[in-house]
Amino acid sequence: VREFEGHGGKEVLSLDFDGVRTASGAVDGTVCVAEVGTGVERVSRLHPDAYVTGVALALRSTVVVSAATDGTVKISGAKDLIPQRHFKLADSILSLAVSPDYIFLGTQSGTLHVYSLSPCRPLLSFPAHP
Repeated sequence: VREFEGHGGKEVLSLDFDGVRTASGAVDGTVCVAEVGTGVERVSRLHPDAYVTGVALALRSTVVVSAATDGTVKISGAKDLIPQRHFKLADSILSLAVSPDYIFLGTQSGTLHVYSLSPCRPLLSFPAHP
């Protein structure tokens, strides 16, 4: 059993499909990516003014997508946590999911937003529940 310290107040967690990396987000705005086998952790305050509400590893775990209560979404390198792209919604983001090609975001107002992952651009927005 390996215990990861990384950062406190973890709220969200994601594990890549092959079990090599895990990503977590915290109430202090930090995102942590850890290598499961070695225990090496990288932590960055990607969202300094908000709680991280979603993290997901994507593109064969080469990037981590993170979302926060201030509406920001950041796509960062998984090895260095340096943001490569970012955008901001007008509403607080409460949930995040990714597929190989898309980012799905649920907001506080009940809207579901769909973005393409690469290139990162909006595709659809619609009420999640009438």
